[in-house]
Amino acid sequence: MAEVTTKWTKHARCPICGGSYFRHVPLGRADTWHQQLANQPQWKRYRGLPENAEVAFNEPRLAWDQPTFDLAPVATQHVRCANCASLLPPQFLGEAKSRVLLITTGMPEAGKTTWLKCLFNPAQKKHLIAEPTSLISRDPYYYIEPYTIANPDPRTAIPILLHGMRLTFQRRAIDIAGIDIKGEVFHQRTTTPDKYMRVLDILKNLRAMKFAELFVMFVVPFDPTRSRQNIGQLTSHLTNEPGSRGAWQGVIWTHLDQAQLRSAEDLLAFLASSNDAAALAQRVIEGADNVFDSKFVAATADLERLVQQKQGWTANLDLLESLTWLLYRIMIAYNALPARFHHGNAEFYYTFMDGLGEKLVHATMRVAAALFAAWDNAGRGDFAPMIRESMMPGTELRFPVLPCGLEFLQTGGDGDDGLPVWGDLLLLEILRRHG
Repeated sequence: MAEVTTKWTKHARCPICGGSYFRHVPLGRADTWHQQLANQPQWKRYRGLPENAEVAFNEPRLAWDQPTFDLAPVATQHVRCANCASLLPPQFLGEAKSRVLLITTGMPEAGKTTWLKCLFNPAQKKHLIAEPTSLISRDPYYYIEPYTIANPDPRTAIPILLHGMRLTFQRRAIDIAGIDIKGEVFHQRTTTPDKYMRVLDILKNLRAMKFAELFVMFVVPFDPTRSRQNIGQLTSHLTNEPGSRGAWQGVIWTHLDQAQLRSAEDLLAFLASSNDAAALAQRVIEGADNVFDSKFVAATADLERLVQQKQGWTANLDLLESLTWLLYRIMIAYNALPARFHHGNAEFYYTFMDGLGEKLVHATMRVAAALFAAWDNAGRGDFAPMIRESMMPGTELRFPVLPCGLEFLQTGGDGDDGLPVWGDLLLLEILRRHG
């Protein structure tokens, strides 16, 4: 089998510096890469890092493989920018018509690292919506300089990490060029001005790049205390000019597994005006197997309406948390549906009863969007402008929120700790919009 090599188009640009010249490099050891970095000052400079900044913390041995800075004698899979020396995943260099750009950002401990690991190559697929299946496959680029997809984002000073993946659905292939931005640089403008300005420069480079569609995802953890800093004020920096190209922005709402049922009685009383919604909540509270019935979509529509109509959520946070608990338990219950109907996950989602799974998932997403907006309104309103814009007449989906749990309530040592629930939801949205 021939070794995979990477080619670049004449319109390819480096997202870090905007350069248009590239070179192939060989694969070596991470400690070799670390030694050579001292002779590549432009690599740190274009990331807003001081010359003496450490880039790989708590890794004294640097024992993994890593593409080096040497010039390869023959074409390889690994390509660096000739100007800033950045390692560029192949997905940044190919044809624009089959490429989407994915920008993710979030504050520390938002769950972004665990979610990204699942995006690249999940170790287990127990709670994914449409996988495992032969219809959908992922082929990630293994290296996220200075790390790998096995360890994509430990504590590091680097404000931006590049990653890439080819997503294939049947015969259609989509390249996902990913940029992971550390949200803290937007909240530390006085202490790291160079890093902040470099991030803004990189975002300008992205606006000049050609791609089929832009996905901007803010990773936000569920936080009933409303005390965390969030990243919702970045919209003006991350999106393109209105109408310039397709843009889809939303939230990956993590840590929903931490929501608790504060009062079953109050939850049922809130839903009492809708027989369908109250019956749904009652089944979930009782742990029934038949959470989903013929009235599920109607029930979630009533649930969404009741959440949106209620005023003064700040004084009813326990009820709001109980509703969030209900959302997460619905997500967990969905996992059993495909097997109940004797179908694979992807078939149940896409084709069974004209895409029954997709209808159920999108009804649940609408509830998630309403709940997230309620929490945001009860807090600092970080995402209020984005919510208002996405709820304008004619929008396809009101404020897209991708609900996600990162830890399971049952921790019996079966290896499930930290695996995302519905961790492939973004991939399904990319396929729906672009595939």
